[in-house]
Amino acid sequence: MGGSLAFKKELINDDTMKYFSSRVSDDTALTKICKEAGYKIVYVSESQPIINSPDDFATFNEWSIRQTALSISSDKKIFYLGIIAYFSQIWVFAMAFALIQLIGPIALIFLAPTILGEIKMNGRLKDRKYLYYAIFLILPFIYLYNLLMASRKMEIS
Repeated sequence: MGGSLAFKKELINDDTMKYFSSRVSDDTALTKICKEAGYKIVYVSESQPIINSPDDFATFNEWSIRQTALSISSDKKIFYLGIIAYFSQIWVFAMAFALIQLIGPIALIFLAPTILGEIKMNGRLKDRKYLYYAIFLILPFIYLYNLLMASRKMEIS
């Protein structure tokens, strides 16, 4: 499996090629090379590939955990920052609904980051469906699960 990644050819020289070749994940290697060169990494919606994959959920889940384990192995801070970020999102989301009972609908203001994130995500999609809003709400739970499972991996194959 793999994705597509476009980058400037000036990024790869003898030193960066040596670093790139020694890394397990090309994504994390290129990210570090780009940042050290002072480049920004951007999303180009026109380059979004169409993915035709016969994989089932179990295969996808295994791949996802493996990719996360690779990221964690490149920098341990990724694990801790991920735990903080995803747990915080879940906490704010839960507190917004809990606070509705105490202070009323004004507590929905805590959902503003989630709503803005959903709007941004939906704007990137070619096929916009309301189901994606529900999926976006459960992503922090999925990401947290993925991060915890990846942190338990002793071997990446």
